[in-house]
Amino acid sequence: LNASGLINLASKDKDPDLDLIIKASAIDLKEVTSAMKDMMPLDGVLTGEVTVKGPLSDPSFKVTGSSSSFAARGVKMQDISASLAGNMSLVKIEKLQARAGGGTVDISGQLKPKASNADIVIKGSKLDLTAGFPQVKDFNITGEIDLDFKGHFEEGGNSGSGILSSPQIAGMGIKFTEVEYPISLEGNILTATEGRANLYGGSVKGEGSLDIQKLKFRESIDITGTDLDVMLKDAFGIKGHITGKAQLFAKIEGDFAEGFSYKGNGLLKVGEGDISGFKGISLVAALHGMKSLRYRSVYAPFDLGTGKLILKTDTEVKAFDGDPLYRYLKAEGPVGPESRLDLSCKGNFNIQLLNILLGGATGGFAADKSIEGLLKGVIQGAGEQTGKNDFRDATFKVGGTFTKPKVSALKIESPAEVESHQQVQQEQAVPADIIQNPQEVMPEQPGQSPDVGDKKNVEEQIKEKILKQIFKQ
Repeated sequence: LNASGLINLASKDKDPDLDLIIKASAIDLKEVTSAMKDMMPLDGVLTGEVTVKGPLSDPSFKVTGSSSSFAARGVKMQDISASLAGNMSLVKIEKLQARAGGGTVDISGQLKPKASNADIVIKGSKLDLTAGFPQVKDFNITGEIDLDFKGHFEEGGNSGSGILSSPQIAGMGIKFTEVEYPISLEGNILTATEGRANLYGGSVKGEGSLDIQKLKFRESIDITGTDLDVMLKDAFGIKGHITGKAQLFAKIEGDFAEGFSYKGNGLLKVGEGDISGFKGISLVAALHGMKSLRYRSVYAPFDLGTGKLILKTDTEVKAFDGDPLYRYLKAEGPVGPESRLDLSCKGNFNIQLLNILLGGATGGFAADKSIEGLLKGVIQGAGEQTGKNDFRDATFKVGGTFTKPKVSALKIESPAEVESHQQVQQEQAVPADIIQNPQEVMPEQPGQSPDVGDKKNVEEQIKEKILKQIFKQ
């Protein structure tokens, strides 16, 4: 600190008169604020100048300052420059600008030091969420927001309103577009109501709040009509397709004070759709003259924890009536962090589908893990068993990741147990046209009927035909 200027001492009928210039260079804001009681912790280095003129009882002053970086409660800004002028009754903000990532913040308005209040207008353009809140970086939350806010600030009486908007905000790879949130401030609570956005062809409605002093937040979100297939590809990078229109409702609460943490719960519902483009599923579907594994509905209540989603016990995928592959699948357990799976599953399946889950053959749970051996083994078993409806109850674990799941601890209902359940579970015919009618797969050879000749050669050609069909998919 350096100071220079004049102080005219008080006379009988006149206050002391000031004409001072105070220059500050490389002031450590962290050191200054830590020494002040009840002061918000600040971090950064400040350089500036203050000029003071007039009577000591009510001088006028002008303040200019700058800082290359500045942080308050984890919110980081760069290239701050400020200019304020006035007296103890009224200070006008002539200039207050900062940069956040590639965006900018402009603040204007006036302060009333004697009355301890302020009227402020904040305009932000292309503010980088990661730069402003580095705590969210580990959760792959990205985006740029625009802010237009006008507020009144005083002890115990903050108020204001404005709007937050963004062309796109992404979290965990999921992209929300055309985001718009009207906001209002009352006390220390910033509330967002009637928020809206688009999500993969669907619509999003939301509302929430943020305690600007404690940095605690809550949010509720309602999503309808979202394209599940495209969303899952962005979120998990899956190679196949899981189609359907999704509805989701969730409530979340958390804080930014130290790191970024949250918890919550919700419900996901999906109407009819199908699963295709995964080799094992395509194989079993092809054996039954189908192109995919279809489902009638998905019902998935869940809890949320920082970085993960936990499926609850009522989670269920239901098949269409008469589906030749399965009847239902239930699952519970966590998904995440980092797309990791730890699910406990149970359901009622065609035995062929269980073989695919294990990477074995329908004739027995073989250990042949090569894709060629897997496919040929299943097709060989299909020639003997596809015409039979062999549905079993089964339980198993799913680990690994979303893109590379691993099945373990498979337990399958024994044939004797199946017999005992037949009073309540009617067997249904399983179409197997592709095996029962090989002439549709292999053209008749000249001078030879389809059911005459080398049986082994016929089977090999059937296998080859189906293999080509699978890999085309």
